[in-house]
Amino acid sequence: MRQHYRIKFYYGGRGGGKSYAFADSLLFLGRRKKLFIACLREIQDSIRDSVYKLLCDRIKFYGLADYKIYADRIENRYTETSFVFKGLREQDAQKIKSLEGVDIAWIEEAQTISAMSWEILEPTIRKDGSEIWISMNRLHENDALWVAVASNPDERTLVVKANYYNNPFCPQEMILQAEKCRKKHPENYAHIWLG
Repeated sequence: MRQHYRIKFYYGGRGGGKSYAFADSLLFLGRRKKLFIACLREIQDSIRDSVYKLLCDRIKFYGLADYKIYADRIENRYTETSFVFKGLREQDAQKIKSLEGVDIAWIEEAQTISAMSWEILEPTIRKDGSEIWISMNRLHENDALWVAVASNPDERTLVVKANYYNNPFCPQEMILQAEKCRKKHPENYAHIWLG
């Protein structure tokens, strides 16, 4: 039996495949049953700033004709799964609280999430069985979500480090760039490619 985790926290450097893995997983989960999925980031001035394009690209890649793509959301015609896209900083506390029916909240670029946004969001995602998926490339030791979630995880939190060398689909060009960086600028390599 697969263990359920309230929070799935994936971090690491570039090329680790975190965003692709989350996008693919959510699209296929959304084909099995009705889910309300909120794709969140700290700042989203427009839909272009979100994972909307990645999800659209993956729908096309797999030929998932059961998904209908709208200008501001994605829906599954059969299961009625719905993806919405929001920036947390642009929302006031009341608007964030409107996400309380969310089944899965995916926080992308989580290294930029403020402590205040997390304090409002975490208790808002409160539906029984709901999950929070976090993907990030760490910027600092004291990134708010790293401190709040990953530095001392509880038994309901899964923390996974995913780097380019763990990703069997990492493009050869990225591997070559990473190795070049490792040789020429080891300190940059550790930050950019190892997270």
